[in-house]
Amino acid sequence: MLKASKTSFFTNVPVNLIWPCAKSSFLLMYLDLFRPLKWLRYGVYVGLFVTWGFYLSVFIAMMYYTVPPPGKTWEESFHGMASYHAFGKDLPICSLGFVLDVYVGFILDIYIICLPLAALSTLKLSRRKKIGVMIFFATGGV
Repeated sequence: MLKASKTSFFTNVPVNLIWPCAKSSFLLMYLDLFRPLKWLRYGVYVGLFVTWGFYLSVFIAMMYYTVPPPGKTWEESFHGMASYHAFGKDLPICSLGFVLDVYVGFILDIYIICLPLAALSTLKLSRRKKIGVMIFFATGGV
């Protein structure tokens, strides 16, 4: 059975490599669907850069704070001050995980949902078809 320190590590750190893959799949799909729209291509590139830059930097920071230094066990490292910075045991609102999940993750999700909606609003479709396609893309928000 894994101890609390290893469980906390494996539930908080690898996720920072999974989320950018999931978000990138949507952005790459938009790039494929809306390639003729130059502004959307740039928007996708910016989204990919910000997503990967942010999640990789958080991954590195979480590794720094959670992996035990040489000579320490997982338990000693988990109960040390570095772990407090990573998991916010005293003030959860200041923890790295909270900032990642709530603030930046939510903002990136809204950005990813709004990109195709803005592109669809410029297409020459009937109002009924445009609303139908927008509802299709907006289901990702659910």
